[in-house]
Amino acid sequence: MSKVWRRIRRPLTWVFAIAAVFYLVIIFFAWLGVSFSGPGGPSQQINPAEATRNFGNVAGGVLRTYVFFVIQFITLPFIIVAQFAFLFWFLARGTTYTIFPGEYDVGFDDVRGQDHIVRSTREVMRVFQGYKDFRKLGGHPPRGVLFEGPPGTGKTLLAKAIAGETGVPFMYASGAGFANMFLGIPQLKVRSTFKKARRYSDRWGGCVIFIDELDSIGGSRSGNTNAGGRSAGGGLGTIVGRYVMPGGMGGGGMNLVNALLTEIDGVDKPPRMQRFLRRHLRLPPRTVDRHNLLIIGATNMASTLDAALVRPGRFDRKMHVGIPSRDGRRDIIAYYLSKVTHEPVDLERIARLTQGYSPAALRNLVNEALILALQDGRDALNWDDLWRAYLTNDAGLAEQVTYSPNVKAATAIHEAGHAMACHFLASHRTVTIITVRKRAGALGMAYGHLEDETFGAKRSEMLGNIKFYLAGMVAEEIWLGETSTGPGSDLEAATQHVLHMIANLAMGEENMLSLGVLSGRSLIEDDVSAALRDPRLRDEANRILHECKDEVRRLLLDKRVAMEAVRDALVEHDEISGDEFRAILYEVGAITEPPRSMRPLPIVRQV
Repeated sequence: MSKVWRRIRRPLTWVFAIAAVFYLVIIFFAWLGVSFSGPGGPSQQINPAEATRNFGNVAGGVLRTYVFFVIQFITLPFIIVAQFAFLFWFLARGTTYTIFPGEYDVGFDDVRGQDHIVRSTREVMRVFQGYKDFRKLGGHPPRGVLFEGPPGTGKTLLAKAIAGETGVPFMYASGAGFANMFLGIPQLKVRSTFKKARRYSDRWGGCVIFIDELDSIGGSRSGNTNAGGRSAGGGLGTIVGRYVMPGGMGGGGMNLVNALLTEIDGVDKPPRMQRFLRRHLRLPPRTVDRHNLLIIGATNMASTLDAALVRPGRFDRKMHVGIPSRDGRRDIIAYYLSKVTHEPVDLERIARLTQGYSPAALRNLVNEALILALQDGRDALNWDDLWRAYLTNDAGLAEQVTYSPNVKAATAIHEAGHAMACHFLASHRTVTIITVRKRAGALGMAYGHLEDETFGAKRSEMLGNIKFYLAGMVAEEIWLGETSTGPGSDLEAATQHVLHMIANLAMGEENMLSLGVLSGRSLIEDDVSAALRDPRLRDEANRILHECKDEVRRLLLDKRVAMEAVRDALVEHDEISGDEFRAILYEVGAITEPPRSMRPLPIVRQV
C-alpha cells in the first residue's frame, strides 16, 4: 500500500493545488463584487464565508460575468506565444534532405580512381552496420568521418555511394544551410537535425548525417574569441557580430560550433515523455541507449576546422580524398567513356596527359568531347574530340584573331624556343602542343606535360623549368634582335622558381634557411619581397638566371635549323601537336631516334 501511495502522491498533490487555486480565484472575484443571480442582476460584494456556502452559484455567476475576460486572459498570451513559436519553428526547421533506402542507385562501384578510400569507407560502414555486435565486444564505433581534399575529388560522390548502400536513412545537409542572422536559430537547426536523426535511428537501426562544406560551420573558434571570452578584434564589426547579428556573420560563429560539438558527442538523453512518466510514477530509471549515428563531414579546408571538432570521438577518422594517380585516371576515364558512345581511344595516353586532373575534371573532359562530337554531326566521340577538349580545358578556347605576318612570325619563333628548351633541357616534360593561336589571353603557347607520375621535383628539373621559361626571350633576342613584352610573364615565373629554390629549398650554394617560416607556407609575395631585399639571395638568383639563359642560347644556336623548321610549320599550320613537333626534329636530324608515331595527329583546327 505504501508503494502505491508513493506513486500517486505527487499527481494528487498537483490536483489539490489546482483546485485550491481555482477556489481562491472564485472567492476573490466574489469579494470584488459580482452578480450570481444572472448577468443582468445587481452586483454586490460577498464575504468569503457566504461565497463558500453558495460556491456553486457564485462560481457560475463569476464565470458567466467574466467569461470573456477569462477567455481573453487565457488565449491572448497563448496566441502571442504561438506566433513566436511558429516563427522560430519556421526559421529553425530542418535544412536537410533525407534519402531513404532504395531511393539512390549509386554505389561504391561508381566511385573510381580512389580504391584505398573506398576500402576504408567500406570498413567504417561495416562497423556501423554491425553496431550492436561491436558494442557487445566493448568497442566504440566511429561517430564521425571526415572527407577532406581538393575540390572535385569525389567526396560528395562517396557520400552518395554511402546513401545507396547503407540501408538506413541518409540525411544530406549543407553547412551553409545552418546559418541564420537571428541569435539561436542556427543552434536550433543543428538540434532539429540530430533530433530527427535519432528518431530515424530508433526506427531503422541507424542513420547517417552528411554535412557538406563542413568548414562553413565548423571553423576554428580561436578567430572569434580569446581565452577570456572577449572578442580578439574591435570596432564596429565586432559590435555587430557580437550583439546585432551574433547568429550570422558567415554562419560559423562560436555558438554554432558549440552546438555541433555537443550534438556529435554530447550526453545521450532518453525520450522526454518516457523520462517524465518514469520520474513522476516513481519507476526505476532505464539505461540510456546510445543511438547509432554516423556523422560524415566533407571539406576542402580541413586546416580551418576547430580542434575540438577533429579530436578523438568526433571527426576522428580522417580520409584524404586526393587527386587520382595515372592508374586511377585511366579507370575513371574508362568508366565515363562506358556511359557514352565512343570509338576506340588510347586510355593510357589520355591518362598520361591529364596528370593533376580530378575525377570531376575527367568527367567534364569526356562530356566536352561528346559535345564536340555532336557539334560535328557525329553520335560517337573519338580521340580527336578528346584531344580538342583537352586543349580547350588546359590551353583555353581558341579565339578568332588574325595576326599580321610579322606578329605571327615573332610569336612562332617565341613558341618554338619554348618547345626546343622543353624537349632538350627539360627532359621530365614532353611537348604536347605548340600553337600561335590566341588562347586564354596569350598570343601563343607551348605546352608540355609531365612524362612520368611525379610527387616532387629535383633541382635539375626545377632548373629545366627555368630554362623552359627563358627560352622565348632568348629566341626573340637571337632571331628578332630585341625582346618584346611577351616574355614578361615567363620572366616572372622563372624568378619565382629560382627564388623558391634558394630561399625555401636550400638549393643554392650558401643559404640553408627557409623564408617559409615567415608565413608558415610556401613562397608567397611576402617571402619574394624578403628574398629580393637580401642582396646575397638576389645576386645568387640573378646568377642562376643568367647561367640558365646562356645554356638556352647555346642550345638554340646549335639547333638553328630545327628552330626555323618548327617556326615555319607554325606559320603555315598555326598549331602543331607534340608528335608533329618530334617528327620535324627527326626529319631535320635534330634527334636520331624516331618518334613513337611517325603518323602525327591531325592538326587541330579552330574549336
